[in-house]
Parts: sequence; structure tokens; C-alpha cells
Amino acid sequence: MRISPSADGAYRMTHPEPPSSTPLGQSRPDNFLDSWKEIAAYLEREVRTVQRWEKKEGLPVHRQIHEKMGTVFAYKSEIDAWWSERSAKLASTSENVEIAGGPRIVEWPASTAEIEDEELTAATPLRRVRQLAIYAAAVVGLAAIVLGLYEIAHVRDWRFLRRPPFEGMRIARLTFTGQVKDAAISPDGKYVAFVNFDSGGRSVWIYQIVTGSSAQVVPNDIGYWPWGARLTFSPDGNYIYYENLDSPEGTGLYGLYRVPMVGGTPRKLISDVDSAVTFSPDGRRLAFMRNSNQRVEAALMTADSEGTNERKVAVRKRENGFTFEAPAWSPDGMRIAAAIGYGGELVRQQIEVVAADTGRETVLGTRSWRFVGRMGWLPDGRGLVLVARENTSSTNAQIWQVDFPSGDVRRVTNDLANYFCLTGSADGTYWAALQEKVASSLWTLPRGDAGHAKQITPGIDSVDGNSGFTWTADERILYTSLHAGGESMRTVTPDGRNVKDFSLGSGQNRRPSACPDGHYLLYTSQRDTARNVWRADSKGKEIKQLTFGNADGFAQCGADSKWFIYASGNKGHPTLLKMSIEGGQPIAISDKYRDAPRLSPDGLWIAGVFEDPPKHTEIAVVSVDGGELRWPFEVPEGMDWNAHLAWTPDGRGVIYSVIRGGVSNLWVRPLSGGPQTPLTDFKDGHIFSFNWSPDGRELVLARGSITDDAVLFTSRK
Repeated sequence: MRISPSADGAYRMTHPEPPSSTPLGQSRPDNFLDSWKEIAAYLEREVRTVQRWEKKEGLPVHRQIHEKMGTVFAYKSEIDAWWSERSAKLASTSENVEIAGGPRIVEWPASTAEIEDEELTAATPLRRVRQLAIYAAAVVGLAAIVLGLYEIAHVRDWRFLRRPPFEGMRIARLTFTGQVKDAAISPDGKYVAFVNFDSGGRSVWIYQIVTGSSAQVVPNDIGYWPWGARLTFSPDGNYIYYENLDSPEGTGLYGLYRVPMVGGTPRKLISDVDSAVTFSPDGRRLAFMRNSNQRVEAALMTADSEGTNERKVAVRKRENGFTFEAPAWSPDGMRIAAAIGYGGELVRQQIEVVAADTGRETVLGTRSWRFVGRMGWLPDGRGLVLVARENTSSTNAQIWQVDFPSGDVRRVTNDLANYFCLTGSADGTYWAALQEKVASSLWTLPRGDAGHAKQITPGIDSVDGNSGFTWTADERILYTSLHAGGESMRTVTPDGRNVKDFSLGSGQNRRPSACPDGHYLLYTSQRDTARNVWRADSKGKEIKQLTFGNADGFAQCGADSKWFIYASGNKGHPTLLKMSIEGGQPIAISDKYRDAPRLSPDGLWIAGVFEDPPKHTEIAVVSVDGGELRWPFEVPEGMDWNAHLAWTPDGRGVIYSVIRGGVSNLWVRPLSGGPQTPLTDFKDGHIFSFNWSPDGRELVLARGSITDDAVLFTSRK
């Protein structure tokens, strides 16, 4: 390149002169290339490639000396020399290989971003092998990372890498009657079966979630008991399994029945079943609980889905036996989860996992509960979802998740409702439960006259008297009150004024009972995992623990205020005892006791619910000194055991609550015999507890409402 003057005196940059144009008809020198296209063709490259080489690698290209500054030419000899030099450099670094049949060297650049399309298409077989090797290594590396994360999340159970099943959960109400007593979801999550309780009786219905339509499956012949019908779908969703009375003769036993989901004739499969059933993953076997009063034990049983070939998997004595909540068969079929800790009021219930083949029992985790309800496995078998009530001041049954096998616990719901009858779809996306909401306030009835009933506590933001109340010596009513802050004690005068808090220290304090002399107050206090009888003075001071078991309560002072009676479940079954007001050794009254003890006005007799094998459960009376049961009579149909019992002021009859058509009313049964007669005639509402004032002039009720409806939980997919 040089600078030379032109004819007009201006200076121009020039290259060596190209050969003169060849006259038409004469051949052009073979050494000459006079365009980008010819240069590219000589190098067997695209034009853009040789242009890049000219700029970046010094390819010898010259410009013509005329106005078309874009016109170029080159000499083959210079290009060959440049190519040879370039090839030698590339070969010396071992980055390229020689192409057979010519001097061309294909470069393997550090970055594929610099490779032109034409170069890529000209890649050698070895280059392709190298590319494939890199791609393969990347795929293997990615697979190793994925497998490593799987191993961490699933084998080593690093939970932080797993999304909680109920994260982003939504809840929707499915029914609006307020009288649903059981619910279960189908395996595909499209249907919910429920028991509806109305004036016609209890019936089983099927509800289609997507349309909101429902149809009756079993008519109004479901026997009354607190657990609904213990519904379960078959794994294929074609049948509904439920419980009903074994026979109308009143044996007290329940049988397992099966009915097609679309309705039809129910078929009885098994007798003497005391829980809902659960199915093995293949649907061929089912498991359930069976209670034996004679052997004082409960057994985990399995049978074929048709009810044949029963097998006893595990047996536990009632002292810490299986509860009557439904077991849950794991997705792999190897184990069955169940609740242990006999009785709904005992306070050390836990989750146990039983090997389905050997019956080997293992407690899951260390957590104990006041109540463990129905449970179900997550689809991957790495945990259980269940209904449970804590051993704290909270009285609500909530939904929890317990991981398997670690036993780690996570709360799913946190509200003032109660949840029961929890079941899930096969994929774990949908869960149905019974949601219970309670409202309660105190009422006074002069001489038991419901026509002049007066409400004395509002019960708007609290549940008053649900867990008991008592009359104090200064004519106040001391009652339990459940509110957003927990459960506590309050006092109120009979006219509804002067509502005050009444502190009894820590723990869940319930079932107060004032002694007649006005000096002491007895109550049940649950602290940690133990429930016992405690004593305080009339001001809530001088607090003293009187019993030291795990499940003691329902204390009531004797007529002279020197002793008290109470119920205990420490021996594996309920027992009725008495003890000095100062504490000490208990004295047994009856081991036939079952529930709802109440002292007579003269303090000589105790009315309650008793079991007297081989007879069935009955209401009877026993002396405070023990002995045989007196004046027994059948437990009335629809009796609400949770409301307990009371005596008439004259001590000649027993009062109890009966639920009919979803409405509670009080009835009286004379001990001398004769028919029961109604004491109240409420048209709506629920009676939770009741008792007379010491002078027998006023009857106090804790009365309100219980609404039970089926709800659907939807977990984010």
C-alpha cells in the first residue's frame, strides 16, 4: 500500500497495481482473483468468512484504484502463502487436524459464537465426536444433579426441598344444613358421601362436587350414635362402606355394611365393627378396630373386602389400647397407622404404626395428644394427615401433618372450628372433613320453666358453659368460657350482670364444682399430658393438686364438703372413686362406671352411665359407698352423653338431654319406674350442660348451637 498523487493533484491511497485488463477473448492470469466471490470460492468458504479473515487474521486482499472503493482483488500465491503459515500455527498448537486431500485446516475455536454457519457444516467427523462428547457429558452431569437432589429430598428426607402438601390450601363449604354428622371423599376427589341428620332420621347422601347436586343413597335407617356412620369409599369408588346397628334388638354392636355409590340394597359384611374401615392399596383387604368388653382389649383386625377371612393383626389392653378411630393403610401396603390411648377423654393418645404382616408395633414420634381422630396417608407414604386436639388450653380439634418416619409435626389449620372425619383423595389433592362450629351461652329457667327462660351471657365472641359450670356459695355462677385467647373461667350473677374473669392458674381448667360449705372449689386441670383433680379456695387461691393420675376428672363435693367423688381412666377403663377433700388414697366405688356421674342432692347416691356385662350399657344409681347398681333403665335413644346427667331437686328422678331432629331437650325419668316425660320443649338449639341451683329454684343451662357441615380442602397442585 502506498500514497500517490492523482492527475488532479489530489493524493489517494493505492495498492500495488493489478495486472491490466485482459482483452476480450484472451485468458486471464491464473494467479489473479478479482472479487470477494472468487476469493471465497478459491478458499471454499462463504464471502462473510473470508471478509472476517481479512479483518481479523490478515488475509492478503487488495483494493482496486478507482472510484469503486469496495472492489477487491487478490493473488492466489499470496493467499496460499498465508494459508500455509496459518495452518502451521494451528498445527503447532494441536488444536486442529489436517483434512485429507488438501492443505485446509479447520479451526476449533474457543467459543462457538465465533463459528459461522458454513464452518459448522464443514466440521470434521472428529469434531462432531468431540461435540457429542461434550453434550453427553452435560446430559450426564445434569442427570447426576437431578438424582442427587432426589436422593437428598426423598432418601435423606431433607424436607426443605419438598413443598408442604397443604401449601396454598383452599377451603370451601359443601353443605349448608348444619346437620351433617359424617363425611368421606371418593378416591378420585369428585364425590363426597355424608350423613345428614334431620327430623326424619339419619341418612347417607352422595354429593357431586363439580355440580353441587346430591342424592340419597341410604334412607333414614342409620342408627343413632355420636360417630355418624363412619363412611368410607372403596378404592375403586364404586361402593360406600358404613356402619349401622347389628340388629334392632339392641345388642349394642355395630355391623359393617356396603352399598353401591349410586344407591341400592345395602349388604351386611361383618358383625362387631367399632371403627370406620381402611383399605389396602390393591383394595383386596380392609382393616378395622374391634373392642372386647369381656377381655378388656381392642384389636386391629383385617379381612377380605367381602368380609371374609378375618385376621387379628395386633391386640392392646385398654390401659393404652387402640382407640375406635379408623386405622389408615399405607400406600405401599406394608403398615397400618392407628391411634392408641383408650377413650375420648384420656390424654395420652399417640400414633402407632403396625406392620401389616407381622403385627410389629412402633410409636410414631414422641408427640402425645388429648385426642387423635381419623387419619390418612399422603400419597408418597412420607407422612399422615390427621385430626387431633392438643394437650393445651386449646380445646379445638384441628388438622395436622405428621411426617413418617421422623414423627415431625406441622399444624395445617388454626381456627376456632373443630374438624372431624378427615379423608383424602388418592392423589392427595383433595381432603374432605366435617367442620363443627359451636355457639353457647348461659340461660336460667325459674323452677325449670322453659317458657320463662332468660339468657344471661351473650355468647357472641365466646362459648360459655360448654365445659361445665357450678353455683358458688355467694350465689354466683362460675363457668368455663372458650374465646380467641383460649379457655378460662368467668363468674356471672344470675341476672346476667357482673361478668368477671376468675383465674385458677395455668392449665386447661374445666368442670368446676363448688363445695356446699363455700370454702373449697374443685375442678379438672389438664397440664402437659396429665389430667387431674385440683382444689382452690373460693377466691381462686391456695391451689392444690389432689389426684396424680393421667386421666382423672368430673369431681364433685359430698354433702358435708369433707370428701369428693371423681372418675378415673388410669386403669385402662373408667372407674368411679372417692377421696378426702385433703387428698390421699382413693376409695373405689364402682368399676362398672362409664360416663356422666352426678351426686344426688343428699350426697348419698351417684347416678351415671354404667356397663354391667353381659348386659348392655344402662343408666343406673350406685351408693357412694359402693355396692350393686340400683334402679337401672335403658339408655334413651338419642341421649346426649356429653351433656351428662342431673337429679331432680327432690332426688326422685334423673334428668338427661335427648337430641331429636337436631334439637336438644331435657327429659325426666322417675327412679321408681314409669315413662320418661319432657321437661323442656325447645324448638331449636343444643344443650351442652345443665344443673340446678343449690336451693332447687333455678335450672341453669349452657345452650346454643352446633353446626356441622362438610368442607373441602384443595391443596395446590
